Amino acid sequence: DVYFDANSFSASDTVTIDVSTANCKSMDWTGATNSPTLATTSTANTLHIYGSLTLIPAMTFNFTGDIYFEAITTGHTITWATHPIPGSYKDVYFNGAGGGWTLQDDMIATTTSYELVAGALNTNGQAIACRNFASSNSNVRTLTLGSSTWTLSGAQWWTSTTTNFTFNAGTSTIACNYASGEFYFYGGGLTFNTVQFLGDAQIRNGNNTFNTLTLTPGKTFTLDDAGTQTILTSL
Repeated sequence: DVYFDANSFSASDTVTIDVSTANCKSMDWTGATNSPTLATTSTANTLHIYGSLTLIPAMTFNFTGDIYFEAITTGHTITWATHPIPGSYKDVYFNGAGGGWTLQDDMIATTTSYELVAGALNTNGQAIACRNFASSNSNVRTLTLGSSTWTLSGAQWWTSTTTNFTFNAGTSTIACNYASGEFYFYGGGLTFNTVQFLGDAQIRNGNNTFNTLTLTPGKTFTLDDAGTQTILTSL
């Protein structure tokens, strides 16, 4: 476990990760003073967290590499404390067999993609912003959205392989807004609450079910002829 608190910094100091792979159990900045910074020397460096992450508002979070949450036990929390995740075209991975994480606040990373590889992620009604989302493998994994609103600015929602995948859409909204071309929605035959397509899109891969499906006027939408898309309440 790594703790930064009131005894850690006598000035506005920077903790710099300068190795290719940094590992810790939990990382907790609670109580740290003097507005510290977490940074890295290279976007190729990675941070692997095997417990919880707790940031504070009075710091600068400037780790620009890939981040891996790799706990193999449940009960872990993630608090970003309003900090956007700064990595450009990087990834945040949830990859722990038997692991479980619950978001405590919004997870904003408009230039970063999220991938649920293994374990259980509960977004807990928080707002999510990212480029793309993927969870397409045969590992045991669970995604619980609650009332979260997801905003995807990249080109893909990818859940094409749903073996051992438990998906709880709750009352969530997934807004797909790729400005540079078609958005590819690989639903994998899951049941979604509200999905909004703000630009051109293809709905592919399986007999997907939507409680509400919103298509933007003036855009082009392509449906996979190998699947049936079911709208329960509103188109």
